Amino acid sequence: MKTVSLSEQLAGGVDQRWRPKTNHASDIVNMRVDDEGLGWVNDRGWEPLDPYSAFGTVSIYVDEKPIHSVGVWTRDQNAETYYLHEQEYTDAAGVRYLALRWVHPNNNGSGSTLRLAQTLQTKRTVPQGDDPGTQYVPFGRFLLVCNGHELPLKFWGGRRVEEFGWSSRPAPPTVLPPDPTYFDGTNINAVDTIAANMGSPRGLGDASKNTQNMYRYKVSWVSTTGSESPLSSSSMASWNATDDSSAKRYAVQLRDVAFGPPGTVARRIYRTKNLKNVDTQGDAVYFFVAQIDDNSAGDFMDIHPDQELVVTAPASTASVLLPSGLKYAAGWNGRVWMAGGSGNELRVIYSDAGAPEQFGAFSFFDVSVRQGGAITGLMPFFDSLLVVRENAIDLISSNDNNTGFTMQTLDPRVGTTATNTFTLVPGLGVFFLGYDGIYLISGERGGISSTLQVQKVSQPVQREVNRISIGALARATAAYSTREKEYWVHYPVDGQTRCSRGIVYHPLLQAWSLRHATSTSGPGAFEFNGITTNPAGWFVLAPQTQAVTGLGTTRTIYNLGLQVWSACGHEGETMLVTLSDAPLYTKTSVADGPSVLGIWSSTWTDFGDDAVKKRAVSVLVDVITMGHRTITLEVATDYQESYTVAGTIAPAVVDVFGSSKEETVYGASTDPDDTVAVIGTAKWAAGRVTRLRWDVRTGLVSWFKWRLSSPNPFQVIQYRVEFVPADRQVLNVKAQ
Repeated sequence: MKTVSLSEQLAGGVDQRWRPKTNHASDIVNMRVDDEGLGWVNDRGWEPLDPYSAFGTVSIYVDEKPIHSVGVWTRDQNAETYYLHEQEYTDAAGVRYLALRWVHPNNNGSGSTLRLAQTLQTKRTVPQGDDPGTQYVPFGRFLLVCNGHELPLKFWGGRRVEEFGWSSRPAPPTVLPPDPTYFDGTNINAVDTIAANMGSPRGLGDASKNTQNMYRYKVSWVSTTGSESPLSSSSMASWNATDDSSAKRYAVQLRDVAFGPPGTVARRIYRTKNLKNVDTQGDAVYFFVAQIDDNSAGDFMDIHPDQELVVTAPASTASVLLPSGLKYAAGWNGRVWMAGGSGNELRVIYSDAGAPEQFGAFSFFDVSVRQGGAITGLMPFFDSLLVVRENAIDLISSNDNNTGFTMQTLDPRVGTTATNTFTLVPGLGVFFLGYDGIYLISGERGGISSTLQVQKVSQPVQREVNRISIGALARATAAYSTREKEYWVHYPVDGQTRCSRGIVYHPLLQAWSLRHATSTSGPGAFEFNGITTNPAGWFVLAPQTQAVTGLGTTRTIYNLGLQVWSACGHEGETMLVTLSDAPLYTKTSVADGPSVLGIWSSTWTDFGDDAVKKRAVSVLVDVITMGHRTITLEVATDYQESYTVAGTIAPAVVDVFGSSKEETVYGASTDPDDTVAVIGTAKWAAGRVTRLRWDVRTGLVSWFKWRLSSPNPFQVIQYRVEFVPADRQVLNVKAQ
């Protein structure tokens, strides 16, 4: 019997099309590309960001609940790293809320309340299936947090969190005008008038006798960011000069100068010049008088004569109240850009340069005249700002001298609600998940020479894409890891609203793979509500924590707290707890979760001609040696996804397996071979490439498929299949 061997095939990525590339896979699950771009490795899993070993008593109303969003923010050149997240809890009335918190990992605290965690805000809205949830937007010295429901926040680190922007204007000051009759002795009982006879040239008013004097005042707040609030309504001070030939100038007392919200560092006083007999309802020009550099003093004495007032007050349109319900934000061009949310679906507003909380009345773009639907996200893209919409993508750019902005349509056909999937992948562009696939925005912008384009890139994994729940597309989440060199997008499928499956793009191989729970997974596996990365490039995951009730008062909690994608190889850790003092549990023990099952499955092959029957003889796979942890190969034939086990083999060199010539491995001293490492004696060697062979010996078939799987680490580099052709051809289909 003469066998025929297919040519050596480098193990490629997933290609689910009917006519895939010859070396690609129909399925790659929970594997990554080797650091050298050489094949696929199953050696990843996740573990707690905060080790369970440090936990003491765990509150079931906080720690046991799922995390709905995650954001990582650093300051002081990465000296401080904050892992912000929103964790679900239920109040005494049974209403579900989110608590905005941060945590520092790797601390030595004991007990859930002593772990250097800080709750910043409670009673935040739980997002629905069509809601992208909270956005974490770095801007200079603070982090902007917004979700379209609560007022936006700016987080400065530590316990300092403040309202972003201005949701109200200052109340007008209480003005106490002078009473000239008190000073000339004709009204000596007017002790409630607080003013001073300043004399010339200081003070207010016309020194001429028999003169009507009138002034109007406004105040504003100034925040830590240098942004100024809208001006208050006006207060008026007026008095009549006496008929004394020596009429005087006076001081005006301002009381109850309004205190600003937290984050206010100063208040500014504005005043008109002497209006004299001008109609009190008429327009007037206001001038800057003084700045009170605190947010605590309530009184101010105005003695500034008109000739000292030279700087006009901001126009009423220079700063307006921030619209409520803003959902999306981005920092670009030295400004904060915001959009979306109820009532703001078709408008992008932007702040003044250098004043991120100050929004002018006319500083906006209205997209209602453009087709594309509601705004669903904002993202900086080098010298432009992407305005994502339901059915289009627009582009905002600055003009040549950076004095204004223009908007143009980048693509009128492609849009999305998957706000949290827009991610910059170095060297390629911006990836995002659309309604019908994953897209890439690439090229350069340069006026008429712009080469920006939007193209669909997920054709090889289109069957997987077709499972995505379009109604819950907004819940999808994504990130790019410089450490893993992966773009990972996670999404809900099959009508669900919870993210449970992922597609990964690997630039090193320009290939795709998948991530999801398998038959060996534990509760809540791969159910991640948010994905981001930290400064070191590690994926940080927001899990859907699961608790399983055991015997008596025991419970097993899976995926508790923030998780990190790492080389641990298992599905997080589990914590066994026992009810101690309701509603608190006491930790009993901690154990690793199930090992992550890796799968590399070939495409269907007809060995070059599906009209001729043949027998598959063997599958040869090049792997990297990894000790005695075994790999299983299964085969299927003629498009029947019913697999038969062909054998289980250790990824080791066959010729020396189990002998003293094999590389040493970890193991118990009772192992029946000579390869177990002896501490202090054995030398640890790096793995090497070796070829494994599985004999399959099928009957006569037209199509053949095989797959490798194991919860143990293994690496697939390349493969070859041997078969025996036969003279028998496929039968005709019988007529009806």
